Amino acid sequence: MKLDVDTFIQRNLSDCCVLEYLGTLYQLAYRFRCSGEEILQHNGFRSRAWVESLFIVAAKNHCFAGANCPNGLPFRAIQPLITGEIVAHFCLAGDLLETAFYEHLLFQQSQKLNSLAQTKANIEISKQLQLARQKFARQKAEFIKLAYGPKPAKKIINMYNVCLIAKDNKMQQEILLTLEVMPTVFQLYPRDENTPDMAPVRKLCRKYIRLFTICAESKGLTDPYG
Repeated sequence: MKLDVDTFIQRNLSDCCVLEYLGTLYQLAYRFRCSGEEILQHNGFRSRAWVESLFIVAAKNHCFAGANCPNGLPFRAIQPLITGEIVAHFCLAGDLLETAFYEHLLFQQSQKLNSLAQTKANIEISKQLQLARQKFARQKAEFIKLAYGPKPAKKIINMYNVCLIAKDNKMQQEILLTLEVMPTVFQLYPRDENTPDMAPVRKLCRKYIRLFTICAESKGLTDPYG
């Protein structure tokens, strides 16, 4: 039998993207100051099938290994441990990353425009990009408040800053790396289209999709919500 090397490599890389994404979700959720119960007091944050699909990939890649189970636990052993509170935490972490993703796309588009001639049309588009990015940033701030309380520490806010890079902020670097693999994750494991907690982001995305279409296409993503 001939081995389809290209397919093998593609699947392996796709799994790596998902594992990178899931690992960052875990690192973010672990730092949250809120409980799962507090998150679930809000509408949404219940995308169990989506969270489980990510854990299935992790189990398939032997991520749940230990001294007594060197080959890793199968998903059926992990599934009962994925409580509603854990689902809520991962959904909120996903909301934060996805909002930051679109904010970052708009920032990249602004940088592209800044390298071009400052025509009247480009200046107008730059203003629109700035306005759109501010709206995504405000929505991200709402998710941050839910996760860390109404007055999050400055280091938390800086951690989610996708426009001003701090070389000594390791978690910020991890988030920025994860943003790069998210188009693959979006395509393979999208959130439920009717997820209420992501409704404000979807609304902004549809309103401003034309502003980051060029940048999104360069990453293999034209319109994540169709």
